[in-house]
Amino acid sequence: MMGEGTYALAMEPSTNRDAGRQDALERGELQWLEPGAERRYVLEIGALPGAAAISEFEARVSRLSAPGEAGRQENVPATRRR
Repeated sequence: MMGEGTYALAMEPSTNRDAGRQDALERGELQWLEPGAERRYVLEIGALPGAAAISEFEARVSRLSAPGEAGRQENVPATRRR
């Protein structure tokens, strides 16, 4: 919600990217959890201090998510930015 003076963000659980299941299937990334199975994640939320930091972060994410790159690994270390 980006109404004037009101800003809200919703985060919902997912096992795949927001492009949908078909995209994940085509990329070889579709994940299934069997009945009763669970998967745990650690989520770190932060804020970037300006346009330059945002551009740098976007470039890093693009490199990590490129096919065949480190983004396909299960445990890619998170980097803290302050």
